[in-house]
Amino acid sequence: LILRMKGGRWTRVKSPDPGSGSDLFGITVTSPGKAWAVGDYTSGGQEKSLILRWNGAKWTKAASPSPGVPTVLSSVRATSDGNAWAVGFYGHGGADRTLILRWNGKKWARVASPNQGRATTNNALNGVFATSPRSAS
Repeated sequence: LILRMKGGRWTRVKSPDPGSGSDLFGITVTSPGKAWAVGDYTSGGQEKSLILRWNGAKWTKAASPSPGVPTVLSSVRATSDGNAWAVGFYGHGGADRTLILRWNGKKWARVASPNQGRATTNNALNGVFATSPRSAS
């Protein structure tokens, strides 16, 4: 469910639901006509990353990496139309591992990210703050 404030009222905006269920957990806006939203969706019994892009008129699904099952994105931040960061986690070998994705203006790509503890320790990133195309925390 996506709502938009327009004319002093909240209205529902049609959005893609690519699987049997979708969740959105984070949104970032770069201008009134540009935004990203992230979360996950279920397809074939597997949770995959979900990235939606707003172009000022409608939301569309963007291609995004899903390196494991499940893959969930919890937060997204952009510094411009050509730079954004998304974070979350993915399943690997029985444990959740951190996931960082970066939008370079053309596509979303995975960026190496650290994990704490042993290989069986669950790790996740729940928030991101971007300051430039090469810097986020």
